[in-house]
Amino acid sequence: MSMVRLAITTALFASGASAATHDLSGGLDLTAAARVGVLYDDNALLGRRGQFLDAPGAPRGREDDVAAVQAVELDLGRRLRRSSRVTLGSRFELAQLRQTDELAGYDVATSLGLEQRFGPGVELAPVFGLLYHREEPQWSHRTLEPGLRARYTFPSGLMAELRYRFTRQDFARAADGTAEPKNSYANVDFRGHRAEIDLRQWFLHWLRLNIASDFQAAEYAGNLNTNLADYAGLDAGTERKDVGAGATGAVAIVPWAPLLFSVGSRYEVNRSNSDAFTFGAIHGLASALWTLHRGHALYADLDYGRYAFPDEQFDRRFTNTRLDWRRDVSAVYRFEPIEPLRAEVAIRRIDSVSNDCAAFDPRRDAFGLPVYSRSYSCYGRTRVEASVRWEF
Repeated sequence: MSMVRLAITTALFASGASAATHDLSGGLDLTAAARVGVLYDDNALLGRRGQFLDAPGAPRGREDDVAAVQAVELDLGRRLRRSSRVTLGSRFELAQLRQTDELAGYDVATSLGLEQRFGPGVELAPVFGLLYHREEPQWSHRTLEPGLRARYTFPSGLMAELRYRFTRQDFARAADGTAEPKNSYANVDFRGHRAEIDLRQWFLHWLRLNIASDFQAAEYAGNLNTNLADYAGLDAGTERKDVGAGATGAVAIVPWAPLLFSVGSRYEVNRSNSDAFTFGAIHGLASALWTLHRGHALYADLDYGRYAFPDEQFDRRFTNTRLDWRRDVSAVYRFEPIEPLRAEVAIRRIDSVSNDCAAFDPRRDAFGLPVYSRSYSCYGRTRVEASVRWEF
């Protein structure tokens, strides 16, 4: 799905399935599910080849991947009082059978949460999550994510929700404990804070307004190799530090009961000690949810954004600064023939076009770097996944 979410439609789409909960002794309840799927990706290594087009030692061009994915989910809950409930969730996902061997691996995740109500309209839900991702050593990592969600519903029907999350992601190190130089920020140790404020209000039962703002601060470790340090404009060993904010507004309309669609826009800025990650962006957003009869549902989402990098001179021949145009289109079809069974087909297409690579010159200098353009900004990617989920 699009990185910029319209929570109004995705939340409704996600709520289409009801979990099969089993009541156990001692006030416990259990939900268990198994999922199998097939995933196709026509640019599976996007982001892993570094920031450079045809960087030395990196795979050239696109690489297809077909994977068989299996997952098991267990969620255990216990109501402490009428107004509070504690939950323990776990997930194991295996993607060992795949065309691209270097991506083969598994995920183990667990979370501990508390849901607490304080009278009518007030909810508080802290959660603590852990994830271990295992594949090639340089891409294996541990992620720690504590978070908090607070919600208040006003008598007028206005719902205000505050969400906060801290993320700490640590990648595997060499045998001597040192962090190896990396060619991409995708596998550099990360620390980040993110806070969101979300306001939603229904009008006349068919019109809904959603206004959200978010704030984030992040730090990336400084174990950069020559290529990445040159692209980021930082010395090896220097941490990259970002501070950003965004605002999203969307209007949802329900012309008749089975159909909901929304349109909106988003503006975001990011300030960094690296010119390559200092930008301002504006997005056009649209989504639609169509609930069909007998368990069929269709969801579609569009995010079209323009990114301006005011301090990055992408081409050493000119004074131009970098401009990117990115389009993200996705669609999900879901069918639930019976309550415990859910089948889905999801398609996502991402395209990025930039003046950074519009006049790209293939010549290289003595270090193998592009003579003129320095970054990898033009790309496309298609992902298709078909899956079946059974709750038991």
